[in-house]
Amino acid sequence: MVAPDAGGRPDEASLRAFRVPAGTGIVYRSGAWHAHMTTMAEPGTFAMLVHEDGSPGDCVFASIAPVTPEG
Repeated sequence: MVAPDAGGRPDEASLRAFRVPAGTGIVYRSGAWHAHMTTMAEPGTFAMLVHEDGSPGDCVFASIAPVTPEG
C-alpha cells in the first residue's frame, strides 16, 4: 500500500494497494508513505535496498485504520 503525505501523515482517503508478479521490482518515490510488502497466499522471499542517512526522518511510523483488500 502507498499513500501521499497529508500534513506529515499518510492520506488514508488516498491509500492505494497493488499486486505485482514475482520477480518484479518496485521503487517508492522519496517521501511516499508505504506499508510493508507481503504475499497474498504462499510464503515469499523479498529483497530490499534502502538508503538511510541516520537521521530521525529515515524511518517514520504512522498508525492507520484497518484496511481490507478488495477482490
